[in-house]
Amino acid sequence: MSGRPGGRFLRLALGALLAGCAAVGGAAPTPRPDRSPGAACLDVATLPPDVRATAGHFALAAGDREGLYTLDGGLKPVSSDIAQFRWRVHPTVEPSAGDTLARWRRAVAALSCGEIDFAVQVFAAVHPGRGLDSVRTATVAVGHRAAIAETISRHAAFFIGIGVTTGLPLSDVLGLVDVAPRAARWRAYGLLFGYPAPAVDFFVAAGLRGDSTQRIEPRDFRRLPTWRKSAPAPGTTDSLSSFVYAVPAGAPWSPADSALARAVAPRYARYAAWRGAASRTGEDALAYWRSQLAALPPR
Repeated sequence: MSGRPGGRFLRLALGALLAGCAAVGGAAPTPRPDRSPGAACLDVATLPPDVRATAGHFALAAGDREGLYTLDGGLKPVSSDIAQFRWRVHPTVEPSAGDTLARWRRAVAALSCGEIDFAVQVFAAVHPGRGLDSVRTATVAVGHRAAIAETISRHAAFFIGIGVTTGLPLSDVLGLVDVAPRAARWRAYGLLFGYPAPAVDFFVAAGLRGDSTQRIEPRDFRRLPTWRKSAPAPGTTDSLSSFVYAVPAGAPWSPADSALARAVAPRYARYAAWRGAASRTGEDALAYWRSQLAALPPR
């Protein structure tokens, strides 16, 4: 949680309408993915080639980043930044943006099943682009339904303050978090991203103090392994994993930090053994996660 969570951090009920169209001779609707707990996950066989390739890219990217810990049993209730897309919205709207968003949304709908819920999150804020342009950003996130419900239930008094309750689709949860007041948004993302509660408390308090002092409070970072790593920072040799959160500068590892690291270790070892055995494609990732999700015990 080294910056704005989710920054790097709606399904419509049309069944009755579509059924009515079919009854009067309209085209049969495209079957919706079966999201029941026993559904066959990540079934993309009937998708057009471009959407199938996008779904495979998302599956591989999620496992390579901290999404691994969401897909593998919900250790991390939500993971974001699986993919990002920015498009111009002012002074003119980028014409191809709608096609990209439609393809992404079709891909994440096919990937969502059982406990796994992928979503395209479009952030409310508009930011400066090149020159006088303004741009909007979308990201792909993945959530584990049972883990999200547990987190929201455990912090129900907080989440109801921003309108979040259990049972909401991931896209709705993220939409409500995105427009929450700053401190509430930080806390909600931190809890949903599975960071230890003391780290979340520190990040929120330090951010609020920074609003007053205009200074970034000294901090250290806990980094847990991910397959994809950023290049080393200047003057260092350590590559940077993408599962990271901030703690007070000089703080020793807490019991919560150590417990999270222990839970991460076997999950990463399992994925790294598969990932490093051969060159992997999106189709490989879909097959891998289909088998893993079928084998995982209920939460």
